[in-house]
Amino acid sequence: TAGAPFELRIAGEGLSDKDSLQIVNSIEVCGRVEDAVSYIHGGFTALGSVYNDTAWKELPRVFWPIPATSTGGIYRICWCSFLAGCSSGADFAVDVGLLRVVGPTGNASATCARDTPCTLEVRGVGLRPQHPTSLVLRSSCGGVPGGDPGPDGESAADVMEAMPGGGGLLAKWHVTTVASGVHQACWAPTSDGSRPFQEYVSAGTVRVI
Repeated sequence: TAGAPFELRIAGEGLSDKDSLQIVNSIEVCGRVEDAVSYIHGGFTALGSVYNDTAWKELPRVFWPIPATSTGGIYRICWCSFLAGCSSGADFAVDVGLLRVVGPTGNASATCARDTPCTLEVRGVGLRPQHPTSLVLRSSCGGVPGGDPGPDGESAADVMEAMPGGGGLLAKWHVTTVASGVHQACWAPTSDGSRPFQEYVSAGTVRVI
């Protein structure tokens, strides 16, 4: 989930806790990308039973703690052995698989007038209608929900609906508690209708006039 760190487990032959991973957009080809979304160098290794073909065998499994990803999307994971140096995109030629990060893509935008109905189309991966406090307008998306919103205050969405045809959400509210200017639309998931439980990430911007 965007905004939350997680752990990636990879099993195979010849793995080392000195190896590196490259996170790229899903349309990219491993070994051909220099400007990656993220790099993860090193991990920690454990042994575990892995089913391979017709027999169980002990294969090394490397566990990589992955930092929080800022936007939702589908990413490709590329691997590099530490023996290759891992200093250029060409060293990450092995395609491990795809990474699906739930969250907004971060490019939503709208202009809203104070005290009038406002709608923001939020597109992303795996988004679903949640408690309205999962999307708020703030001067910035740093920090955790419930924290200090800054001098401009914050405004939570009144209603969140599924976008017709899927692929995103419609956030609707009357903007009454934030100052005029450009604000971040900050998103975090909820699990049970309570306050969000992790750091906000940006779903886009809203200009309040």
